[in-house]
Amino acid sequence: MQHSPARCETVIPQAEAHERAGLLSAFYVVAYLSLSVPAILTGLVAPLAGLPPAAGVYGAVVIVLALGSLLAMLRSG
Repeated sequence: MQHSPARCETVIPQAEAHERAGLLSAFYVVAYLSLSVPAILTGLVAPLAGLPPAAGVYGAVVIVLALGSLLAMLRSG
């Protein structure tokens, strides 16, 4: 399997010089939120449902999203 370049490597060179900082910062905000929001939600649910069920749901969602990303990547070529 060939290694494909990261999406930011293909988008940033296409942006104008004055737009690159904002584009890269938006990329980092999305990356940060995609890691922090699920962890915060799991932390809020854990006291109500218990840690093992909350962690199980978190893990299942991560697996489903990873499989969806893999399928989308395979379909796009």
